Amino acid sequence: MVRLVTKRVRLEDTDAPTYAQRRALLAEQTRQRVLDAVVMTLAKGVTELSIPAVAKAAGVSIPTVTRHFKTKRGLLEAAGQRLAKERPGGPMPTTLEAYGDRVRLEFQRTVEMPEHVRAALANAGLRKHLRRSGRFDERVSAAARLVSDVGVGLTAKEAEHCRDVLMLIGSSYFARGMTDLLGRSADQAADIASWAARRLLGASGTTRKKRRARRAT
Repeated sequence: MVRLVTKRVRLEDTDAPTYAQRRALLAEQTRQRVLDAVVMTLAKGVTELSIPAVAKAAGVSIPTVTRHFKTKRGLLEAAGQRLAKERPGGPMPTTLEAYGDRVRLEFQRTVEMPEHVRAALANAGLRKHLRRSGRFDERVSAAARLVSDVGVGLTAKEAEHCRDVLMLIGSSYFARGMTDLLGRSADQAADIASWAARRLLGASGTTRKKRRARRAT
């Protein structure tokens, strides 16, 4: 008699996901579904986000939304982080050359991103939240450092004006104005923004140290 020997295969020895892994995957899919609904809601111009409205848009229950995001602030923070991936990362450039590279990349992404993402990023409620989170202040401080390092002979008020203009011409608002209103390409808009920044801060783009060294020789 031939005796058949079978080997019991444990679930973890196979490629099939475990129950816990399936639950985690389902939870992450639901979370992303909720975030999709938040982005679409923001794109409609809603400034006061409502958890019931988000739940309805996502096709899930209110407890499901609150299980992933306890508060409206948590929803906005997660949506802001997700939308931020559509834009260049890293700190604000500290040289005019790096500023030009950053502007070109940001403008290109601006014209390529879906319209609902652009609309969500322009949402007044989301922008208000991002300002409170400190991210906007970081960009302001970085722009001020660039003006301080490159600009020469500026009064405090002039430096403040230069900082504000520098932030504006490097923003998605400027990119959309140039492309939508004037018909410029993203590269053309970036060239204009870089030219304006150089003219604004003294054309040459050399730092104070280099200027002082040149005068000393």
